[in-house]
Amino acid sequence: MVRGASGFVCVVVFSLGLVSNARGDARNWNPTGEGCVDPKRFLSCFEEAVTDTTSCASGCEARDAKETKAYQDCLLACSGFQLASNVGCWIESCWNQVNLDSERDGFH
Repeated sequence: MVRGASGFVCVVVFSLGLVSNARGDARNWNPTGEGCVDPKRFLSCFEEAVTDTTSCASGCEARDAKETKAYQDCLLACSGFQLASNVGCWIESCWNQVNLDSERDGFH
């Protein structure tokens, strides 16, 4: 397990790298947790990420004037946090759905 602030930053950067080619939205692509090792934990983890992201965005709104670069950067950071959190939820509770057979899926 990675501990400390620098470990958290590394995990976030790594997680963002994993999703950098994804659509970039925060939708739950598995709203029922179907097929996950622990579907209840996956869904609660996802909901926690939504709550934390909403709180983050509220903080941006309270601190920064809308339409400013600071506000946009803050919202972007909140979005990145949610994407990283979503990846963490998958790793924690849906690891059994990871497919490492890149040739079968057409990735070479």
